[in-house]
Amino acid sequence: MDGVATIYNNIGGLHEYQEEFEEALKNYKIALHYRELLNDQRGIASANNNIGNILDYQKKYPESLEHHFKALAINTKLEDKRGVAIANDNIANTYSHLGDFDEEMRYRDRALQGYEALGDQLGILGCIHSIADSFTKQKKYAAAYESYTNGLAIAKTLGARDRIADAYAGLAIVSAHMKQFEKAYTFDTLRNLMNDSLLNESSLQTIADMKEKYESEKKNNQIALLNKNAELDKEMHKRKALMRNIMIGSGILLVLLVFARYRFIHSLQVERIRNR
Repeated sequence: MDGVATIYNNIGGLHEYQEEFEEALKNYKIALHYRELLNDQRGIASANNNIGNILDYQKKYPESLEHHFKALAINTKLEDKRGVAIANDNIANTYSHLGDFDEEMRYRDRALQGYEALGDQLGILGCIHSIADSFTKQKKYAAAYESYTNGLAIAKTLGARDRIADAYAGLAIVSAHMKQFEKAYTFDTLRNLMNDSLLNESSLQTIADMKEKYESEKKNNQIALLNKNAELDKEMHKRKALMRNIMIGSGILLVLLVFARYRFIHSLQVERIRNR
């Protein structure tokens, strides 16, 4: 049954990746059902988080919060620090979409503290960036600038180039709002350069993947051709052997016929001599 739950969870994940949210939700709910039958508390918490995220994508915020709070309660009881941090982060995301920034910041701070206790730098970076985005929405540009700057420093330390690009984008926006247009232009230029770098890297990776696929297909085709040639050679040898056997058999048959005819003629001659 655990395997069945995992399968439905994975199917849900695939549909979520493809943004087929109704199918994702259906499969996550089936996974939750099996987790509940197993009384798998950690699995139940994970399934509730997944369902909450899908409902958030669908803008069904009250339902989303209901599932995220269930996940938070279970993970708190299990003393699962990472699960608690993730649940708080998800709750903060939903409150952000509702425009309730006070509640967002309350749960975001809890998530940040959780990631800091775990030493999870990517989790910390994600929270800082979300806090900066929230400050920007609230037009608290100085606070947003500070958060984006902190996030940029962490992103550089981690070498997270996509996050570096995001930080530059945020700094460009808040600098423009603060009428610091020279800074805004500089940050926007840096963002473009980083995005171009990421695009080139992605293009190179795509080309490398295509080349690898081509080489793999070429190798497979060569193997298939060799196998085909081997089969043809084998068939040819069979035919040659068959022809050789036919010819040998025909030769033997001809010799036997000639010998039989010779004996027949010889017997006639002997009979004639006797009759004389």
